[in-house]
Amino acid sequence: TAPPVLIAPETSEPDQRWFLVRDREEELAELVRWLKHRSGSPHESVRPPELDRFGVVFQRPLPYLYLARQVLTDGEVPYQALDALPLSGEPFSATIDSIFAFLESEANRTSIIELLSSPHLSLGSALHPAEIADLDARLQDMKYAGGWLERLRGSESPDAPKSRGSKARKTERALAAATAAVDGLRSVVDAGTASAQIDALLGFLQTFDRRPVDDASWASRHLRARAAIVAALQALRDAHARHDDQRLDIVELSGSVRRWIDSQTFAPRTGGDGIRLLDAAAAPYSDLDEIRIVGLVERDWPEPARRSIFYPSSILTNLGWPADASRTAAGRAEFHDLLHAPASRVSASLFT
Repeated sequence: TAPPVLIAPETSEPDQRWFLVRDREEELAELVRWLKHRSGSPHESVRPPELDRFGVVFQRPLPYLYLARQVLTDGEVPYQALDALPLSGEPFSATIDSIFAFLESEANRTSIIELLSSPHLSLGSALHPAEIADLDARLQDMKYAGGWLERLRGSESPDAPKSRGSKARKTERALAAATAAVDGLRSVVDAGTASAQIDALLGFLQTFDRRPVDDASWASRHLRARAAIVAALQALRDAHARHDDQRLDIVELSGSVRRWIDSQTFAPRTGGDGIRLLDAAAAPYSDLDEIRIVGLVERDWPEPARRSIFYPSSILTNLGWPADASRTAAGRAEFHDLLHAPASRVSASLFT
């Protein structure tokens, strides 16, 4: 029933009631040092609670969810993230970007090397990095700037000079992999309907998918992110087939797919124990002994109101929209609830 105690830093400023650091990354790093310092204290009253009874609360999940991967992991502090991340931020999304760069440029040199070097596709998995580098050098020598590899196929004719033939033999396997990519993706360009184009893209991903090693630490997250992206592509294909199946050029198709993926979120299963990372909306409903509020800067707390670009405030007020003063009062009330959310202690940090 007693309110939680506000923990202030040990500084020369007696009135400073918050931890002051350089930036958001340093907030998490300072938190790790502070927790470990308290863990080694001989006074039991100072020691932190069990890690799964401690919460880090933020108004904006990003970039804290990304920073936690590095800072808390390096500090050997386990954590649980209970929020969704943008699907476009997952590494497998970069593979979709590489494929569309390959299509938009008609397989130019840069896109070929990028596609063969992708760790998520099996195109270049059997190749030695030196073979890909040799192909890159050969394409540079030929001043190859795209064209679906027709020029390279022509250079393999029996009448080709012998001096060029030795270099061609060194790049034969890499060129075969690039040709397989062309053969697998040309139907994305040539298909007669948008749904068929996306279906061809899905077929390419299925044919050249490279599964991670089962014991890799990132395998589960990668497979779930890949499944989410494939599901997004399938939903977009079905939407085109049902409502507007007119064929798209590659730039339009690329923009449509990227916007679709950008609109999706991805909820990774990050940890099963340890510190809880919570946003300000969820934290008051949590059952924790102690919390640290981070990012306590004016532009985040309270969360700024979104103004309407269509109607002036006078009209909205008459329609019952809350005034700015009411929003500020509501933000203060929410923050008051947050300060009283933990059972025993609360602390706050901000950055310069």
